[in-house]
Amino acid sequence: MVKKGRIGFFVVFLFLITACRGFGKQENATPTPFIVTAVNVQSINQEPITISLNDLAANPEFFKGTTLHLTGNYHKLPKLICNSDPHPSPVTWGLVGDGLMANAGGLDSQLRPLLAEGQLITAEGNWRQWNGPVGCGKSAPIKTIWYLAVNRIIDPHPLVRITATAPTIAELPPQPATLPPVAVTQPVPDSIPTPSVTVIAQETAVTATSTPIQTEFTPTPTVDGTLTEIPNGSSTATIQIDGTPSSTPDGTATPQQTGTPDGSGTPTGTPGSGTPQATGTTAPAQTIDKGVITPRDLSIQKINVNETHSWRLNITTQNSAVINIAPASADADIVVSFIGPNGQQLIDNQNISTAGVPEIIENINLATPGQYILEITTNPSVVTDYALLYTTNEDDLIFEIKGRLLANAPQTAFLDESTDHFWLFNGGVNDTITIEVDPSSSGSDPYLELYDPDGVRIMSVNDGNQDATEILADFDLTINGPYTLRVGEYEYAEMEYEITITR
Repeated sequence: MVKKGRIGFFVVFLFLITACRGFGKQENATPTPFIVTAVNVQSINQEPITISLNDLAANPEFFKGTTLHLTGNYHKLPKLICNSDPHPSPVTWGLVGDGLMANAGGLDSQLRPLLAEGQLITAEGNWRQWNGPVGCGKSAPIKTIWYLAVNRIIDPHPLVRITATAPTIAELPPQPATLPPVAVTQPVPDSIPTPSVTVIAQETAVTATSTPIQTEFTPTPTVDGTLTEIPNGSSTATIQIDGTPSSTPDGTATPQQTGTPDGSGTPTGTPGSGTPQATGTTAPAQTIDKGVITPRDLSIQKINVNETHSWRLNITTQNSAVINIAPASADADIVVSFIGPNGQQLIDNQNISTAGVPEIIENINLATPGQYILEITTNPSVVTDYALLYTTNEDDLIFEIKGRLLANAPQTAFLDESTDHFWLFNGGVNDTITIEVDPSSSGSDPYLELYDPDGVRIMSVNDGNQDATEILADFDLTINGPYTLRVGEYEYAEMEYEITITR
């Protein structure tokens, strides 16, 4: 079933950040030569200045060359991945607060494995301006970037691995735009055709998909600059997926698992009756608030018996959406309801698909801006994992959850232009699998990505050859649960293909 949409990034930029990425074989990327601009002489040897992101955004040039203490929520940015000739910038992460993000670089190898996304930190570094090519290939454009060259973390100190769920960046309160509309065109890597987008400042809060705030599970749209407005909305259990395929398995997401286990029956009887009667307790029905889900956020969740999962969709403009909910279990039958901002029941207990098949809400009209509620349950009530993903008519790259894959049972599918498919399969510790994607369309170049049950990309495959089968051979699984496969065409062209998984 084909679902149409367009990727729209409704991001209000106070300043512009730069990151660029492609898809394919990863090379060891090293920062390209860049021009170091003159340092503000008056700031040399000064004591560090503690400053807010708002004050820094008001006059970034004034603090050029100054050692600053900046506090914000930690956000890691995707790495630059190119087929060849990579030109990364020094920016690898950011500090988020008050609806803004300041670019940062330095200590990346220490911070990524230790800090949770959204962890509040205070960093010390020198405020700099960087100039140089950013992107892939010889045609990578020259960019100018403001960023904090971090040399130490003030708080927390010492750095320790964060195991608790940190507040996500998307949960920060939205800030209204203060700048006039700004048009931004994405730089285009030499190996990936990336559509350009126009970003217009608005006086309303926007959803989390409007911004390149996401884990490294998925690619980020590439733009220029320094400080970016950060809008509201994402669940800690989701991972943002961008339109550009990648091959860096660093991003993580922690699915939430909450609920009451099955009730059990206890046979009892009356002495002398000869007829035992079964009595027992059943887990009470409960509704679990799962938070905000935004367009192109893939969320993998577990729903328990007698649970209803409630998701919030923050819609800022008149729109329409296609919503995919796919169970990982063959006996799980998904039931969905959809409620409008004013409490109106737009969809009441839709249950069109059979058990084990994705339930799809087709082109639901989101005519009134506001918060919509998506409710998910199963019929009959069973324990199952499920995948949730939706796109709007503003999305240029369409995401479809095709359903479940079984071992040694090939599936044939047709991939529309500017579309990526997602497939679920259940895997276990010590399973060794082989995945093959065989294109039957002439001139097609498929790519394949594999994500584990926690939403971490663990493998990416693309040999760069047209009409060739992509193969992930003899890969060992290390976690029990539902795995996700992403299949796309390297040039975003249509493609017919057969996908097979063997154990």
